[in-house]
Amino acid sequence: MAQAAPPWGTTTDWRIGRIWTFPLDPPPGIHVLFLAEVSASRSDGSFPQEVSIAAYLDGYPIGSGRVLMPALGTPVIFCAGGGWNATLGMHSIRFIADPKSLTNDPNRADNMAEASFEVGARAPALGLDFSLSVEPDRRVAELGKPCSYTISIEPKGNATEAVALALWGLPEGVPYYFDPPFGEPPLRSRLIVYLPDRGLGGAPIRIGEYHLMVLAMAGRSIRTATVALEIGPPAAEATATMATTSSATTASRVTKPPAPALATGISFYRAVLIAFAIALIALAAYYMLKERRAKPIPIPEPAGSPSSAATHGIGYPMPR
Repeated sequence: MAQAAPPWGTTTDWRIGRIWTFPLDPPPGIHVLFLAEVSASRSDGSFPQEVSIAAYLDGYPIGSGRVLMPALGTPVIFCAGGGWNATLGMHSIRFIADPKSLTNDPNRADNMAEASFEVGARAPALGLDFSLSVEPDRRVAELGKPCSYTISIEPKGNATEAVALALWGLPEGVPYYFDPPFGEPPLRSRLIVYLPDRGLGGAPIRIGEYHLMVLAMAGRSIRTATVALEIGPPAAEATATMATTSSATTASRVTKPPAPALATGISFYRAVLIAFAIALIALAAYYMLKERRAKPIPIPEPAGSPSSAATHGIGYPMPR
């Protein structure tokens, strides 16, 4: 029964869609994952929006968390479990969106979905074999835009078995969806990765390269493929960063005056030349002084003294 919406906040109708197990028909003793489609069927607010999800197996909680909804009517996958070993018999799995009724949801009838499955209902098909390929093996994407990969599953032999898909390796808060998430081979599916500007709680999503593992499983048969996803900043942010860097570089080039460096160089060389000139002047003065000291000093001869032959040496009279 639909409930009246509280008169505050954004009104969003959260919805749980299909529920499935991974693998689809789990044999006894195997670890099982539980997956559900989550979407917003209508809203008067802007996206992305967050919602809490809780999962219960046979009435016991097996996982909870939050998902980031990128847009109205766009399904994303929530995964829970992984620690439960399948046991024989019938089981039920239940998913609830906004389990504590914290959001303004006018229709809580579609917030919960439940499904039953049986472990050991039938044995996996004999000789089940299939191949898995993902293209391209590398994507470069920017925040704020989705990107996608094409998944191809081909059967080998005559046996047929439904194959389910799962994904590991995305940064926390980045939602994804397989379209379709399971089916019988030959199967063509599209992996859509939504890259919001911000993650859960507004936390930034780390820029860089991630290695994603795509898993395809049927019974006990599993195939994996690894692809790369390089996440870059939004185009506007990247352009602004480039413009800022360019402006800073241009400003640096314009405002960086060569004069100080040139003046410093001139001052340095001028100082060297002045020092060299001073050294030359000092050296010249030294030699002039030395020469002056070494030059003979004329001494007047007394009357009647011999001629110049009476003197010898360096300006001093010879003893008689």
